[in-house]
Amino acid sequence: MSRARVIETRLTGWRAGLVWLAAGSSIAVMIVGLVVNSVVGPLQPDEPVLVVAALVLLVSSLGTVGALITTRQRRNPIGWILWLSAFLLGFGAVVRAYVTASIATAGGDLPGTAWLGWLLGFLFTPALGALLIILPLLFPSGHLLSRRWRWVVALALAVAVADTLTTAFLPGPLEGDDRLLNPVGIEAVGNVREIAEAAAGLGLTILLPLVLLSLVLRYRRGSRIERQQLKWFAAAVVLTGTCFAIALLPFGPLPIDFWVAWIVALPLIPVAIGIAVLRYRLYEIDRIISRTLSWALVTGCLVAAFVALVIALTAVLGSIAGGSTLAVAGSTLVVFALFQPLRRWIQNLVDRRFDRARYDAERTAAAFAMRLRDDVDLASVQGDLLGVVHASLQPASLGAWMRARPGGPG
Repeated sequence: MSRARVIETRLTGWRAGLVWLAAGSSIAVMIVGLVVNSVVGPLQPDEPVLVVAALVLLVSSLGTVGALITTRQRRNPIGWILWLSAFLLGFGAVVRAYVTASIATAGGDLPGTAWLGWLLGFLFTPALGALLIILPLLFPSGHLLSRRWRWVVALALAVAVADTLTTAFLPGPLEGDDRLLNPVGIEAVGNVREIAEAAAGLGLTILLPLVLLSLVLRYRRGSRIERQQLKWFAAAVVLTGTCFAIALLPFGPLPIDFWVAWIVALPLIPVAIGIAVLRYRLYEIDRIISRTLSWALVTGCLVAAFVALVIALTAVLGSIAGGSTLAVAGSTLVVFALFQPLRRWIQNLVDRRFDRARYDAERTAAAFAMRLRDDVDLASVQGDLLGVVHASLQPASLGAWMRARPGGPG
């Protein structure tokens, strides 16, 4: 891309400053909202504090990455979606803090409490819809897979509008506190509420599989770069989903580490999107995936081997005094001895499947080093060198320059 083209795609001057100012303000007001809620008490007393902290980190990630993409690629809607979502979530936090303070300190009589509580009921719908539906449909290029996918966007907008209108005009108490009544409630809306909710649920049931299908088709039809971008996005989503699933396992109170892992993983989705869109160290994802899988498999195999050995040795040595202690000690020694060979074997196996380019490059370089020991023909060495570089790095052009011997010809 030429320098003029790069400058044309960037957002500069006061407009870029305004984008960064809005992103920073979103983060600041989210923190203010968190502080106010912690002082006066949340609308929902059972809400985990760590979940609120996760929202702060998420808004920080959304705002920073969104502003970065927007200022570098102003025509890419993905940056604007991230930036606008951070702004809406931050603004929603301030609104919620005001409503919470009004209810806790003045019984909801502060000016505008009812209207802000009404706004709070559907303020997050546009942000969530854009992040969960629209962004995956546009990722990573900023364009739909084809024009035929426009109806999916239309369906998503229809579901969002229907849900927003139903929430906005539903009569009765506002969500969060029974003392706040909807100032624009319409009785007729209450009669069709169940129908509207069923229609919205049906729409989401249709949309979510289509979003996943769009990503799969884009991966299958995409270029090598586009596939790497999708790998970053998928890896962050899988990591966040895994942490969230573990945190919700019905095994009684879970250690705080699981919630902390979820808090750390959730903001990684915008970070992965930023890396993918801006193509920063794009090809590192293959190594990250291969190392994560290999260590997970090694850990699982060693744990299974340790448990099996403890059970077996305990059964064999059960009649001996201290048999269980000997079983644990013997199992630990065996597992320790298995660690390095098992790690190397699993790492090679995973690399052959998930990091094939790096694996082939390393094998090619190693084979060249072996041939170089016995090869004395300069032309043959030069040809081998060019072949290895081309196979390992795949450059657009390739050449070799060799210095002439002092006093020799040419």
